[in-house]
Amino acid sequence: MNQIKFSLRPNTKGIILHKPVIDLHACQTQIRQLPTARLRRLAYFKRFYKLRKFEPNPIFYSATDVPYYTPELDQTDYVQLLKRSFTAMNYNVKRQAILNLPPLSEEELEERMMNTLAFVFNHTVAENNPHANDPIYTEDDLHQTSIDTMESKIVGIMLRMDNEMPSEIKFDPEFKWLKDLDNHVANVDWEKSRIPKSKNSPWEYIGYKQYFITLMRLNESLKLCL
Repeated sequence: MNQIKFSLRPNTKGIILHKPVIDLHACQTQIRQLPTARLRRLAYFKRFYKLRKFEPNPIFYSATDVPYYTPELDQTDYVQLLKRSFTAMNYNVKRQAILNLPPLSEEELEERMMNTLAFVFNHTVAENNPHANDPIYTEDDLHQTSIDTMESKIVGIMLRMDNEMPSEIKFDPEFKWLKDLDNHVANVDWEKSRIPKSKNSPWEYIGYKQYFITLMRLNESLKLCL
């Protein structure tokens, strides 16, 4: 299981965590004792749901090409993504569509689920930073004093990308948009530079394809199922 981090995270909105929201070691024991995969999956959902109360860092949601636009993302966006992941998405379908890899066994999926729970837990806590209380005068100072964990940055990017994503991608659990895009790319006559027009697979979808490939490779590296 991924290494667990815990440090009190100051919250400017007044909510202070004095102890971890969930006990990951106890969760692992409790969930493994449940008799069916359905009950274990439901138990995982409940634990992920308990981790919804965090204060997102706006730094992760601002776009470099639109510096004055920062979407208002909060725990509601996290819950929406969580519910969609558990009710509408099949991780093996996602993995096969993006990386063309064979399905994982139920045991492998549950191991990844526990790793992912630890990963998201680490998103809600603070990184130990000796510069955390230093004065902030520049954007570089802001990054140097950050208490955001690596997990915070990754989950923040996921929430921003989900917020920006077109509905044709966001609500397509079969990843048909990806198949359509690949077909259109394959039909391009590169010698004549003729790019076929398609309303279903705009060329800007290539950026979303690269995002999903990067995310899924991270999953393979850390044994997660984000």
